Amino acid sequence: MSFTSSLGAGVSIWANKEVPTKNHQYDVEFDIDRSIDEVRDMSVSNVGEYYFKREKNSLITNGRIESIEDDGMAFYRLSQDCLIMIETSNSIVKKGDWVSLKLQYTDIKMTAQGC
Repeated sequence: MSFTSSLGAGVSIWANKEVPTKNHQYDVEFDIDRSIDEVRDMSVSNVGEYYFKREKNSLITNGRIESIEDDGMAFYRLSQDCLIMIETSNSIVKKGDWVSLKLQYTDIKMTAQGC
């Protein structure tokens, strides 16, 4: 499913049972089904801005690693009001890094909140 947001355009799997209404605004939660190390195209970015960019059936995200827990779970900030937990495993990323991830749409689930 394609979407637009204040960060840009993207594509993901819609996880709710109800079909979304076209041109309706939703508050959503994103779940990424890959660790940072499993993402084929990952780079530590020097672009200090948050964004989404759609590239065919992929979503490119740019965000900042806010913190990494001892168990390898990272908090990946995609905007002031969007924080995602993502596994890091043995990744080279560290707290404070700006990271760009190119994710296949099948690796991202978007769930509408409050529906």
